[in-house]
Amino acid sequence: MSYSNGQIPAPGTPGSPLFVPPGCSGWDRNGYWEFQFTPATWARWNEAKRYAEEHFGRTLHIRTGWNVYRPYPIQVEARARACRDGNCLGAAKPGTSSHGGNWRGRDCLAIDVDPNGLRWSQVWEACEHAGFACGLITQEISGMPGGEPWHIIDFAAFGAIPTFGGVKPFPKPEPEPAQPKRRKRDMSSGVIYTQSGNDQQRRGAVIDTESGYFSPFGWFPVGYADSVAKGLGLEQAAPVTDGHYNQIKADCLAQQARNGQIAVDIADEDVPKILNGAV
Repeated sequence: MSYSNGQIPAPGTPGSPLFVPPGCSGWDRNGYWEFQFTPATWARWNEAKRYAEEHFGRTLHIRTGWNVYRPYPIQVEARARACRDGNCLGAAKPGTSSHGGNWRGRDCLAIDVDPNGLRWSQVWEACEHAGFACGLITQEISGMPGGEPWHIIDFAAFGAIPTFGGVKPFPKPEPEPAQPKRRKRDMSSGVIYTQSGNDQQRRGAVIDTESGYFSPFGWFPVGYADSVAKGLGLEQAAPVTDGHYNQIKADCLAQQARNGQIAVDIADEDVPKILNGAV
């Protein structure tokens, strides 16, 4: 694979080996997330699930969040959260994560498993049967007692789709379920991002001008903004100038006031300072 850690093109873009299976995206307290797989890793994961169901009577799940492939900006956010929680080792230094496409000189993808009531020995048996490596993220690496038993790695993620018993557990892609129309014509809701500058300088937000909703997110590649938009049933995010971004933000705050809501306008660059107690 020729991409740097965390820099694989987003699913659906030319040259990307990644895809998001149906039902593998959502929102949590940290914002929008996706499970981005390669076909080979998706096949191994399905086989691990099948084995666990057959032998142990339970279905394996994946922890909510960017817990398969993890783009570089998400690695930055994960590292920052781990440091705020008092254990920087709880998330890899950005650009070195096994979720980023390579780890210690080897191409790979990683999955953070939710055992769903199974013992870790059972989880490892199912995952090792399917070709995953288990137990590599030790206490020394993660700073966590016992390491990360949930962390499994596929060192053949970018290779051929494996077969198990002569069957490729890679289902024929199903058409995406129809997404509800989200007022695309009147532009009342959507995802916007600024065009100027590089990824570190870019600003983005999920907006709804009817309700005044305005939820900004930090620096990111354009592909991430498009992923957020698709998760909301939109075709893509909309690029805007810095001036237009600021005007939309002001309009949303004004709409909140008209709706009887109290809003505080905090500059995007001041949010991390507030979280870290710097201001």
